[in-house]
Amino acid sequence: MVVINRNRKTALAVRRTGCAVLMIVMRSGKLTTSYVKHREFETDWREMGDSLDHAIATFTEHAEKNGATQAVKIALKKIAKEQEVASLRLF
Repeated sequence: MVVINRNRKTALAVRRTGCAVLMIVMRSGKLTTSYVKHREFETDWREMGDSLDHAIATFTEHAEKNGATQAVKIALKKIAKEQEVASLRLF
């Protein structure tokens, strides 16, 4: 899910765990993963209408140019693969 906060920071909500949401966010120009508690996520973040495919491409491009943690690279590859499999099922 592509989300945005009140400071106009865009992030990808990757996975929901029992007590938090794993997100890919930008810190100091580099993409990192971050866990955000459910209450904070529901209060501070809202879903964007932006396409997930477009967001994945944008985040991947940024990671290649400016760097990202290994966890981000793995998460982006996993999300892209899941999207590809989901779209293949449609046809």
